[in-house]
Amino acid sequence: MNRYDVMTSEDIKAELQRLSGHKERPDLSDAERDAAHWAIDKGLDELKRRGDL
Repeated sequence: MNRYDVMTSEDIKAELQRLSGHKERPDLSDAERDAAHWAIDKGLDELKRRGDL
C-alpha cells in the first residue's frame, strides 16, 4: 500500500499543487527538491492509472 491508496483523486491533485510550489523554493536542498519531483511523478502516475488525468 502506498499513500495514494488512501487518497481521493482530488486529494492527490491538491498535494501535487502544493508540491509544485515546494519544488521551486530556493531554500531547499537538492535532495528535498528531488524528493518533490519524485512525489509529483508518482502522483501523476497514480492519477493516470485511475484515469483522472
